[in-house]
Amino acid sequence: MKCLLFSLSQDIQQRIVTLRHVHFTVIAAVICMKMTSLGSNGINLLLVGRSRSGISSTWNSLLGRDNHCTMSEKEMRIGCKETNGNTYNFVDMPGFQMCAEDNAGNIHILDEALKLCPGEFHAILIIMSFNGRFTDEDVRFLKMLKARLGDKFVRDRCVAVFTHGDNFDTEMSEEVEPVSFIDWCMRQTGPEQLVKLFQKCQNRIVLFYNKGKNYQEKRQKSVRELLDLVFKNVLTGEKLLELKRQEIVRRILTIGIKLSGTSCAPSLTGHDFNDILLEVKQILLDIDSSGQGHSELFDLRQMVMTVNNDINYLATLNYSDRLTTKNRICDTIFMVADPKAYARRTIFS
Repeated sequence: MKCLLFSLSQDIQQRIVTLRHVHFTVIAAVICMKMTSLGSNGINLLLVGRSRSGISSTWNSLLGRDNHCTMSEKEMRIGCKETNGNTYNFVDMPGFQMCAEDNAGNIHILDEALKLCPGEFHAILIIMSFNGRFTDEDVRFLKMLKARLGDKFVRDRCVAVFTHGDNFDTEMSEEVEPVSFIDWCMRQTGPEQLVKLFQKCQNRIVLFYNKGKNYQEKRQKSVRELLDLVFKNVLTGEKLLELKRQEIVRRILTIGIKLSGTSCAPSLTGHDFNDILLEVKQILLDIDSSGQGHSELFDLRQMVMTVNNDINYLATLNYSDRLTTKNRICDTIFMVADPKAYARRTIFS
């Protein structure tokens, strides 16, 4: 698992996006290159919520960071995490101050945050605190989101995340017949905005533990549950296909790297070579099992089949021919899997 944090530094001042607000300046510490990739690579998630709802703590938990590392109320941060072969980009923005006269300013800040991902965020995580009460500020917050995002976006892309899960545990410990968090949500009859949120999110609801008893274990479980929910229930078929292609390309590139470091003498029956053959066959099986082996992933399947045949052919050659053929196979893999790196290597070799 890898985590990257993009934050403010003097040498990238010219690449900083500054967002003006009625009460404060929001600094989006985003490297321009990363802003470009935020719209096309990985799974892009925006965290929104009221001030002190636990947005930053949730952002820290998602990245596996210490929750003592808090953000300034004037900052916007982007963090990147790789897990299970997928890249997640999390945008942490300041909590909204839901004063009745300041709604226009809040909408402006939300609009500027949405611009960070021109291709749309794949999901918006609506962060709310489980504290046993639902205030007028909460109502205004949900109304603002609905007005700006629209019913369809909330229905298709939003996930309700309730922080302070330890408060829920405490409340259930006092009940004669405790229920699960999802059951508790389904039993709510008011306030109206909260019930509508549950319905429109189609029960995409997660109870989050950023602190409390059994902190580490429950925190990790919360993260897994949230990311699984986003991956399985929010991403579109087109995005899932894109992620599948990225995964296969990464695996093909790994094969090229392993093969380039494999000796051609005295034989090709060593442990490393057998592992490479097994991985190639596994990639073919995974493509076929996805149901897209003869359609959207056809080009990749053809390339993997060619690599598979060529690697098997290596064993029939003498040493000098074997070395030449191996290098040709590696060049083909690198050219397809990482064309920019291949072009640079060709220029400077």
